[in-house]
Amino acid sequence: MNRILKITAMAAFAGMFLGLAAPAARAQSIAELDAAYVAEIQRNSQTVSHREGLRNTIERVLECAANGRIEVALVGMADVSDWVIDAWSRTEKEYQEVSISRYGMELDARQPGVRTDFYRFRTIRKNGEVAETLFQDIRKSKKAAMICTFVDGDPTGQDKPLATVLENLLAAVEEGQITMQPVSYVEAPQRLDQLWKKHAPAINDPALVRVERFTTDTADGEDTYWKLFYRDPNGGYEQTMLVWHDRMVYCDLNGRIIVE
Repeated sequence: MNRILKITAMAAFAGMFLGLAAPAARAQSIAELDAAYVAEIQRNSQTVSHREGLRNTIERVLECAANGRIEVALVGMADVSDWVIDAWSRTEKEYQEVSISRYGMELDARQPGVRTDFYRFRTIRKNGEVAETLFQDIRKSKKAAMICTFVDGDPTGQDKPLATVLENLLAAVEEGQITMQPVSYVEAPQRLDQLWKKHAPAINDPALVRVERFTTDTADGEDTYWKLFYRDPNGGYEQTMLVWHDRMVYCDLNGRIIVE
């Protein structure tokens, strides 16, 4: 509860806008990810809180935050699209109080209109529970995708470890910062090599594997996330892995997402 109140207060006081420009290549990768995610939502009429939605949102937060293209602000109901409000109201019919944070992610500084908005509703229910639900605003199709829900600080539904990682990253965006540093595969920790080889035994050339170290810096200290990426030079195959605290968060094998 204290952390929720702390985050809400800081967002209201500061708003927080990180103003560094994102490289075009990275913006393109995020745009491609958005297109894939919209397609996934259109294929699934049910509420999206599944593994792919969580994975895609984690990718966005890491990439955009590390490149300074996230604006965080405390907003009112009038600032949120009707279809997002409708999606929230279907799950929270009786409540005492609600506050809303908007995470606006600009994919390319040269294209300020290319933006993905997420809204986190912090709802105090009449029974005293505090529910936090994250939605993505799919403006093009006027739909809202529910990414994950926490009740009294605990994730609900499937893939709770992924939801926990996403919650930690959002807290880092609001309370501090996220930075990224490229690292050569041979200089990365041995644990990364073990996990990568376990799920990619056929990829023998480490020079083809891109490694990025994401560091979150908040009042509670620093934390580290490792992202490994491989793309077949001949096309047709991609693999991404995210590691946190020496454990694999997920591994995306050409669209098939596995967790441990």
